[in-house]
Amino acid sequence: MKKAIFCLVALFLGLIAALADAPTSTALVPEESRQPAKKIVVIPVHGEINNANWYIFRRGVKKALADNADVLILDINTPGGELSLTLDYIDALQKFPGETLAFVNPDAISAGAYISGATQKVFFSPTGKIGAAAVVTGDGTDVDKTMKMKIDSYLAALTKTFSKENPYRADVLRAMFDADYVLKIDGEILKDRNGDPVKPAGALLTLTAEEAMRPVGVPATPLFGAGICDNLDTLIAEQFAGTPVSVEKIEPLGLERFAQLASPFLPILLGLGMLLIFIEIKSPGFGVPGISGIALIGLYFAVQHAAGLAGYEGVLLFLAGIALILAEVFLAPGVFIFAVIGLACIIGSIFWSGIDFWKLPDGSYEFDWEMLSSPLEHMGLTVVTIFVATLLAWKLLPAKWFRDKIVLQNKVGEIEDSRVQGARSRNENLPESGATGTALTDFRPLGIVEIDKRQFEASAESGAIQRGDTIIVVGFRDFELIVRKN
Repeated sequence: MKKAIFCLVALFLGLIAALADAPTSTALVPEESRQPAKKIVVIPVHGEINNANWYIFRRGVKKALADNADVLILDINTPGGELSLTLDYIDALQKFPGETLAFVNPDAISAGAYISGATQKVFFSPTGKIGAAAVVTGDGTDVDKTMKMKIDSYLAALTKTFSKENPYRADVLRAMFDADYVLKIDGEILKDRNGDPVKPAGALLTLTAEEAMRPVGVPATPLFGAGICDNLDTLIAEQFAGTPVSVEKIEPLGLERFAQLASPFLPILLGLGMLLIFIEIKSPGFGVPGISGIALIGLYFAVQHAAGLAGYEGVLLFLAGIALILAEVFLAPGVFIFAVIGLACIIGSIFWSGIDFWKLPDGSYEFDWEMLSSPLEHMGLTVVTIFVATLLAWKLLPAKWFRDKIVLQNKVGEIEDSRVQGARSRNENLPESGATGTALTDFRPLGIVEIDKRQFEASAESGAIQRGDTIIVVGFRDFELIVRKN
């Protein structure tokens, strides 16, 4: 059994180690001088803006911060997605202190336009397109007029906070989400080659790569873009020519898609895992409840890590809790202090892994009370899950079957509920002090003994008593005998 426990813990450590660093691809441009290599991190923004892609993005930005990267490049090809997540993307992007670039290849539509616009420079592939960023409901219909006015007002203010290197960026972005807005450059309506407004009232602006690079104003400045490149490698080579660079491309983890699907069920994983570990503490030996509980909570950590949340701190705290529980089971049964501290460590690790910590460039951590909402919600739902699961087990599972099936133990004698007696009255026909028998369970410090073919509830006077040990009765207490190892 100890070998099985060791293998289980080793498997859990291996899982976390495998998840610790996402698969990445790295390319080094040969150094032409002794100048330090410029660190570049490339994050894909591909497909719909949803939770799964948010996990990748958040992990990529956190890695760029942790590695003190110099440049962050977003490789964008998206039809758009959720507004709330788009704002999370922008907020995360603005935490990065270095240079930020976007490469639109080929589409940055709707939410993609905002995310691209939040970078310092926007580059395009030859077929790149950006725009059509009006806010709509989840089913594609228009939002309520009053709500739209509120959202448009907020977005107009938000876009003004973006890069000030391009004086027309906020106006262009507004033309992409506000159909009533007329795009003007230096007070003049911007017109195409035919003399028609580029963005007439009642329409949303969408720019091609060529249109985004159109020089406007005095002095002439590209309308929105910073350049057109055939591909991402060409962009890097042209922008950082003569400078040694180290490029790291963030690749999606397989677990990130699973994390998106599993996120709604995290409280259930936690609740069942905590309940099973509690059952293990109260059960003799170490068996299926403990193994299953560790596995479920380990799966929770895997999902949280894939979501860009759980780091080494939470995992180490969790393993410390498991070690204390194992110490309670094998080294000091019945002491309880190790189990209590162990459970506290596990709960703390779960809470820690639910907080979206951001380590800032100065070494500090960004914190606000809103970060606690998610772990508090998880813990609340976990308590509900434990209560419901306990109630269902109590109602639906036979007590003897439940005990016999979930505890791994060697048979030393069958415990029969109908035969187990307590020391409720001195008038009962109880064994005398000095009577000997056999322990049918491990003592923590309570257990079951068999004396003269009768079974009794008992409490260990001192020391550890294992299943199968010979015991001797040394006294009586309400509801139980007092025994010690003979």
